Parts: sequence; C-alpha cells; structure tokens
Amino acid sequence: MFMMYIKLLTCLCLVLLKSVECEEFCKIVADNEVRDGVYSQNIVKRSSGPQHLKIILSYNLTYSNLEYYSKIQKAMKKAAGYWEKALIVKVKKGDTLLARRKCINDYNVIYTNDNISYCGKSQCMKQRTCYNAIIPDDYLSACYEQRNRKKTQSFPEGRGIAPNELLIIATNNNSECREYIASIATYCEKDPNTKRPFIGEVNFCLNETQTLQSTDQYLANIARHEIAHVLGFHPALFNDLPDLDYSFRLPNNDPRPVQNITLSWLSARGNFSIQKTIIRLPKMLKEARRHFGCDELQGIELIDNHFSYRIMGYDLMTRSTSTKSYVSNITLAYFEDTGIYDVNYSMANRFTWGKGLGCDFVMKSCLEYIRNRQSRGQGIQPFCNKPDEIKCLNSERAFGYCQLSRHDTELPTKNQYMDSSFHVPSNETQYYGGPRHYDYCPFLEKYQVDENRTSSCTSNISVIPDLRTNVYFEDLGRNSTCFEHTEMIYDFHPVTIPNLRTASCHKFDCSEGFLWIIIKEERYKCPIEGGVIKFAVELENASVFTNMTCPKCQEICKKTKCQSLG
Repeated sequence: MFMMYIKLLTCLCLVLLKSVECEEFCKIVADNEVRDGVYSQNIVKRSSGPQHLKIILSYNLTYSNLEYYSKIQKAMKKAAGYWEKALIVKVKKGDTLLARRKCINDYNVIYTNDNISYCGKSQCMKQRTCYNAIIPDDYLSACYEQRNRKKTQSFPEGRGIAPNELLIIATNNNSECREYIASIATYCEKDPNTKRPFIGEVNFCLNETQTLQSTDQYLANIARHEIAHVLGFHPALFNDLPDLDYSFRLPNNDPRPVQNITLSWLSARGNFSIQKTIIRLPKMLKEARRHFGCDELQGIELIDNHFSYRIMGYDLMTRSTSTKSYVSNITLAYFEDTGIYDVNYSMANRFTWGKGLGCDFVMKSCLEYIRNRQSRGQGIQPFCNKPDEIKCLNSERAFGYCQLSRHDTELPTKNQYMDSSFHVPSNETQYYGGPRHYDYCPFLEKYQVDENRTSSCTSNISVIPDLRTNVYFEDLGRNSTCFEHTEMIYDFHPVTIPNLRTASCHKFDCSEGFLWIIIKEERYKCPIEGGVIKFAVELENASVFTNMTCPKCQEICKKTKCQSLG
C-alpha cells in the first residue's frame, strides 16, 4: 500500500508540471536584399487573369539525416499546400520571370538596344543566391560576356517561373541564426511591374535534434508563417503598397499604410502617451473592426514587422509560432489588400482571440481594459491577475494558465500594471507582469500538458481515465469542454494528496433542459443558472472528490436546449 502511494505521488507531481512550449521567434531579412526580376526573352503564350498560386519547393539542406529531411519536406509541403488553396494570383502579364544572373562584382554591366545586358570587362557569375540560398539555374536569366568585342552567351536562359508561381528554397544555414530564432525568411526577387515576390528563402534554424523532437504541426506552422513572409507579409512589400486614398487616411493625412500613431496608455503609475506602429489597409481593417467589435480601430499594431501579440494573440503572423497558431480573416485580408492576390476566405481558421471585446481591448492598455471590465462586473479574459492560475478559456474549449510572473528587473513605468486587484506581493508590484512581447500584459495561455496533448479539450487524442495516466478523469474530443473545479483531492486514509490543476476537460450533454457533465460515464446535472456541484468517486484504495463549477446552461448549450426559468 505504501509503495502504491509513493508511485501515485510521483505520478501526480509529474502531472502538476506545466510543459509549456518554448516560444521561438522569426527573423525577417531587410528589404535591401530584394531585387527586380527580369522577363524572359522567349515568348511563351500564357493567359492573364486570376490563376491559383503554385509554389515550387527546392531544398538546400546540409544535414544528411533522412528523418530530418523528411520532416522538413513534410512541413514545407503541408504549408505550401495551404497557401496554394488560400491565394489566387492576379496575373496581369503572362510573361515568364527569371532572376538576373549577375556579373562578377556587378562590374561593367552593359545594356544593348534590345535590353540584353552583358558583362563588359568581367565574367558572368556561375551562381546566384537568394540571401544564403543558391538559386537553381532553371530560374536564372541568360548571361552574356564581351569576348573579342563580341557579345557571347556564357549561360543559357532557364525555364523560368510562370506568373502564378513562387519558388521557395528551404535551407538550414545557421550562420544567421541566434538563440530563440526558429526560422528566417525573405523574398529576394519580385516582378518589376506588379511587385509580386517570385523567389524567396525559408531558413530553418532549429538544429537536427530540435527538429526531430518537434511535432509535425509545429514545423508546419513555422513553414506556413515563413512562406507568408515570402508571399509578401514583409517590410519590402509594406514599402511597395500604394498610398492610401484620401478618404481612408487618418486626420494626420499620412498616405502610408504603415505609420505611427499616439495612444493614451494607463499603468498603475499614471497615464502615458505612447507611440505604436500600425498597418492600415481597407479590407484588413474592415475584418479587424468586425472581429474585435471596434469601429474606431485605426489599424493593426505591428511589432518588428509582425502583428502585435497583445492584439492578435495566436494569429499566425505574430512573431512567435507554435502548434496553436491560426490564420485569421485579418491576415488573409492583408494579402488581398496588396492588390497581388485574390483570397479564399474559407481557408481562414477559427480565430477567437479578442473577438467582440471592443475598443477597450484593442486601443487601451490591458490595465484600463481590466478595470473597465471589472467595473461592469465582467470577466477580464484573455488577461488574468493571479500567477499560474489555471482557468477555462472563454474563447474556446480549452484551459490555460496565467502568464504572470516576477521579472528580474523593474518593468518600464508605462508597463507596470499591478494594482491591488492582482495577486502579487504589494512591495514588488514593479517587477510583476506578463511576457515582454505581450506589452507585459498577463494573459491566459494554452499550454502543452504532456508530450501527447495540449490543454485543448477538443483534441482527437484518446485518454484513458485511470489513476496512473489521467488523474482528472478527462475525456477529449468534439463533445468535451472545460470545467473549473477546486483542487481534486485524493484521500488515501489517512494520507491526503491535493491535485492542484483547477480546470479539466470532460464530456458534456445538453438534454432534458439541462447541461450535464459526464465523468467516468456518470452524469452530473448542472443548475440552469450555473453553480457548484459535488463530484466524488470511490476507487479501490482512495476516495476522490472536488467541487465542480457549472457555467450557465446557455453558455454551453443552445438556448432551445435549456429549460426556461419562467
């Protein structure tokens, strides 16, 4: 009996550990690397008009491990397949595109009357790179040299890239990688007329071991994010966007889609005026205003040429990528606003971060948002106020833990949000906050519960409700959702072990006018207006009990499924 207790205690302690996925970041190469491509000298009849995007994948990988290569290839194919379904290229000119083969040191490039360049007192370069990636000869222009005062072709023209195609070269060159950088992306060739990128590089910084230990979904999301940069979510294309119409400009009359605005910012230390960089485009802003429920929204905040975490949460185009990254309508609308693509909005993922939370959420500090919500008796999600507290998420069927912790140094004064409503030491409030890249706002984050599952309740993963592997008796799937509860107590008579997670996933049913929680195939009826019910079960060597919190029936079930109180 004692040994069983020791084994169970070990199991419970392991379950208590939060296995949080490390946030790794993306780096974008500066736009001075981007060059205009050239059109083919060979006339190929191609139709103009909208055509589905086609992505050509090429690999310059240095690791010889076949499993590594297979994982990268699988991720790139899955990500490319997504974007091919999501975007349609607006083809305006049916000419084949090529990267210009250069002269050594770009020395003495001479142009003839027929616009063919040749190297005067130098030679054609044998290779051309896109940042660190070697571009295959198939996609390079012809190159000519001057020999005995004659123009001589040294390299023939490759087959080129069709006006709806994009060449992406996947690499793993670590010379530009830094700690916490998961990947690097750029495009280096663009159509000289439409500005559409047609050659780019995706560089994976994760080493061989990290890659092999990563889930396929995580790697696919890295690839999907980086391909989006190559497609044009990139400062080079930001600079190529047309000026805003006069009717769409802010009162400052700035014509640029990317510009700075000033916001009033409340912290626990007072009010501040702060500058934020936003991107303001008509279709994107329409989608954002509709999603957040804020008609006064001026634009989407950018940080390091990515969407702001605080505003966009788990959107794919924030700076870090994880298994829980989603492509929102807002991101797809950006690509439509470039004028280069039509968009298939059915490819957007269900995106719930900040949905319907209004202007307080998107235009004010998290402290002001929290205070305003509390004054109206409303919840403060997606933010939180108690370190490591685990709660059900309002926006989806999952639980998250509160990302609120003590930092090593004092936070910037404008980001010191801790007041008496936060559960932190009153003499150290200046050190407490959320992650820096969330403007130090504490928020509830989904996490990796163990190597097999996240804190999402709808995962298609089988869990066995036994004492060793599933101490909360959870069920996952489309008929499960999150319920909060007090600590689940295991009473071994006389030894008592509290299990500290205070939210878990269980099946539910909406029938007979009530919400029912189903645990170990037993049904527990919830009060119509919500409330606390007791859960208890007798095991062979222990009693298990907790108090479950029922939400209101209509928060989980359709109104017609809930009994009327009248």
